[in-house]
Amino acid sequence: MANLKLKLKINGLEFEIEGEDITVKEEFSNFKSFISSDILSKTNIIVPPMLDAPKKIDEIDVFTDGIDDFPVLTEVVKKDLPKSEPEWVLLYAFYTSAYGENTFSIQNIKDGYESSKRKNASRLANLSNNIKQLLNGNYIKMLNDTDYIFLEEGKKKVSIILNSTKLKNSSKKTVVKNGNRISEKQKTNKTNKTSKRIDIKSENFEIHPEGKTSLENFFKEKNPNDTARERILVIAYYIKNILVQSGFTDGNIEFAYRALSLKNKPIHLRQVITNIKNDHMEIGIDNDLWIITRIGEKFVDEKLPHHEKSK
Repeated sequence: MANLKLKLKINGLEFEIEGEDITVKEEFSNFKSFISSDILSKTNIIVPPMLDAPKKIDEIDVFTDGIDDFPVLTEVVKKDLPKSEPEWVLLYAFYTSAYGENTFSIQNIKDGYESSKRKNASRLANLSNNIKQLLNGNYIKMLNDTDYIFLEEGKKKVSIILNSTKLKNSSKKTVVKNGNRISEKQKTNKTNKTSKRIDIKSENFEIHPEGKTSLENFFKEKNPNDTARERILVIAYYIKNILVQSGFTDGNIEFAYRALSLKNKPIHLRQVITNIKNDHMEIGIDNDLWIITRIGEKFVDEKLPHHEKSK
């Protein structure tokens, strides 16, 4: 098979690849997509933020065991969620750095290629270029000569990648009705507006456990704001860490709202919980039960009560 070599430079951004014909064309296609979506859409042509790199694959068996709300890496590979090689590098980095909490090295990324069976000569040869893009994009940062760390932009990018399947379900198809163009999304919204509300049955749990703080006192201690997200996270935290329960239900949240006499309960409670799961990854699902993830627990531990409220 013929070999190709391609070198491209746009302002301060350089792209260079050499390898088999098919691989070079694939990588260049990914690069064009990356340029279009992340760079040219901005007023100033700045090297776009790319994805982070991983830690040692053999330290965490991310290909067989999932933690919290994140899908196992085997599912990420199966669904082919990353759409460019830098995004793959970011995912390897994220999983092997304990979800962006620990450091990672270039060798960790190579281990990721090996473990996911995506390793080939061309991808490894262009790894340094992908790392440079990530650095320039403020997704990762060098800690020392061998180790890197995740930046917040990198974690946000991971969240977008892992939730990309939601975007595939939205259709831009339009139809013409009575001379007016109606999008499929508009049709769906119309249907949703007329859909019957699903009532949630209240499911009790212990709010005055013997020898432990009550739900009411814990809620006062954490003092969440009036948003459903913060309220639900505090209730979920209480059920897991004070009552030591494996998970909670929609009905538990319904009960807690009533027990605490909280106003402004969400009309579509289940959808609100789902949004917290998808948008913030602070809630997950395990054995048909909602669970508060490590991210959610960290929020309750470190962000609540708010400083301005605790004065």
